[in-house]
Amino acid sequence: MSAPGIAPERADSAAFERATLVLASEFVAADLRAALYEAVRTIPGIQLQANAVNLDGKSGRAVSRVQQFGIRKELIIDPRTGQFLGLREVATITAPLNGDGDPMSYKRGDIVSWTSVSTRITPTRPAIR
Repeated sequence: MSAPGIAPERADSAAFERATLVLASEFVAADLRAALYEAVRTIPGIQLQANAVNLDGKSGRAVSRVQQFGIRKELIIDPRTGQFLGLREVATITAPLNGDGDPMSYKRGDIVSWTSVSTRITPTRPAIR
């Protein structure tokens, strides 16, 4: 998946990040969403997890990859509908080093960040401010 002049690891991380941004936008038709999930699965280092939970406590399956500093980013997906439920980032090592070489205060298993995405049909259009 690497582009000329770009290290494969960096290109793989960039591809995973781009797919994450598109999926998180919620403006993705079902066929494109399915194609993105399939493409992401081909990136080296991808892991599939059966039970992941978003910030609101909704369970789903996760497509994940350990990114920079030993942080695993998880794309949480509803297994029935394929809807994107949110993201979760988890430390995979204790005291990972940041870009300056200093240890961060994470312990293995700590949740670094969490999001959730929810949609609903409303009877009226929301006000635009």
